[in-house]
Amino acid sequence: MLPTFLIIGAMKAGTTSLHAYLQGHPDVFMSEPKELEFFIEGKNWDRGIEWYESCFASSGGATARGEASTSYTKHPFFPGVPERIKQVLPDVRMAYVVRHPIRRMVSQYVHHVAEYGERKPASEVLVKNPMLFALSDYAAQIERYLEFFPREQMLIVTSENLHDHRIDTLRTIFTFLGVDDRWTPPNLDQELHRTEDKPTPTILADRIPALRRLADRRSTPRPIARRLRRLTTRHTAPESVAVPAEVEAELRERLRPSVERLRAYMPPDFDGWGIG
Repeated sequence: MLPTFLIIGAMKAGTTSLHAYLQGHPDVFMSEPKELEFFIEGKNWDRGIEWYESCFASSGGATARGEASTSYTKHPFFPGVPERIKQVLPDVRMAYVVRHPIRRMVSQYVHHVAEYGERKPASEVLVKNPMLFALSDYAAQIERYLEFFPREQMLIVTSENLHDHRIDTLRTIFTFLGVDDRWTPPNLDQELHRTEDKPTPTILADRIPALRRLADRRSTPRPIARRLRRLTTRHTAPESVAVPAEVEAELRERLRPSVERLRAYMPPDFDGWGIG
């Protein structure tokens, strides 16, 4: 048993929430874990097709079976993905969630701060980190897939519509996947895996890692653990990250050609986020 659809990205665009909405649909089976990353060489590709099939073995009579791996739209950092998908799943349907490209980059920057201890300022990282830019170059990611798949096998929706017009956007996705579009998720008001919910280590935590371990230890008295967590972690919302006007202007200029190309794959009312 193999998937009938994939959510291919983008990172920090709402794919975890979409996975959760789809997971509750009576006609849909979603893999656990969410990101199987099977088509990534060096990750799970070498585990073979039987391993991938085993991830959907309990799907029963589900009309649609899927997984959501944002690494599938991280070209050129994970090359060869569309080719491998074509080899294994030539008729698969693919949903791609895109977000205001600069806001997506900022959210990924905050993710890097929380997960990898990034300490360089956003103004430097946003301009110089090639991965942040490539993952927001949605047209380039789409065009890689269109070298191997017909356009009708891809659905591109915006994160903004998934947030602001959730039920209409989900019905569009349900129709694309061939499942009942009249069903409404019980968790419709829930957003998952938001970047601002992730704790970010403080400078003190970086200098004295043992403090974080002590805060997480069950044997640590609760009042002391709470105090240690306040000292060693903080929550950083992407909206609180200051992007200098000149940096935003540079990013908008660099992203404009991509956003203009993206229009060819979007509905007529797509506003291009005011960029292109």
